[in-house]
Amino acid sequence: MRTEPELSTVELRFLVARLYEALHDALTVAELRGARLDVSGDGPAGPSPESAPP
Repeated sequence: MRTEPELSTVELRFLVARLYEALHDALTVAELRGARLDVSGDGPAGPSPESAPP
């Protein structure tokens, strides 16, 4: 299935380091956005469907 030549150890380490950085950045963004969310659900868009009275 794979037609590319095998990667060297240096190339694999480089790839792993870049993937780690990308995942770390994504986690940081998600945590920062989560910290800004209004816990009550009554933010600018109004109450969330879960918190609205029946």
